[in-house]
Amino acid sequence: MNRSLIIIASCLVLTIGFLPFGYYLLNVPFGLFNMKNREITTNVFWQLFFHLHIVFAATALLTGWLQFRLKLSKGPHYHWHGFIGEIYAISFIISSLSALYISPYSNGGTPAFLGFFTLSILWFVITLLGYINIQNVITIRHQQLMIYSYALCFSGVTLRLWLPTLLLFITEFDSAYNIVAWLCWIPNLIVAHIINKKINKTKNSNHIFQLKKNK
Repeated sequence: MNRSLIIIASCLVLTIGFLPFGYYLLNVPFGLFNMKNREITTNVFWQLFFHLHIVFAATALLTGWLQFRLKLSKGPHYHWHGFIGEIYAISFIISSLSALYISPYSNGGTPAFLGFFTLSILWFVITLLGYINIQNVITIRHQQLMIYSYALCFSGVTLRLWLPTLLLFITEFDSAYNIVAWLCWIPNLIVAHIINKKINKTKNSNHIFQLKKNK
């Protein structure tokens, strides 16, 4: 990946990842919190699952990025890969299941609800399959699935990029939110698919080169 893109992505991950904790430290309400009906925001269960989703989505975003950037899956620090992976796994379970509960209350209505609900289901299923594959030592499949998993997790970043962009052209917030509920993760999966194809192509080329070298 281009070095400039990596730096930009890293800055975005750190900013969005630590942002919720900044809200808590400063005791400032989250942006969308004030846009919801008081009947929803005073609901104890909604509050619980909303905050669980926010905190653990941020944790997954930060720990997932470490997995890709620090290259801990090989070498003497392999145990850190497993440890950080466990944190990511716990975070995704709590965040995705919490999102399933709060998604029906999404701004925008049914289209937004379906978008975020689908995102939560896919994130849960794909990451779970990735975890099962590594338990069965199916490493390559695990790596592919975790790239898809983090692409879905990264929707927390892309949502915050797409929403203000859409609002430049769509004046009604709910209409823009209905679109961003899908736009924040579908292109991410396409990019993840391209990355996986590129990795597979490189591995196949290296394998062919090694076979020719050994002849």
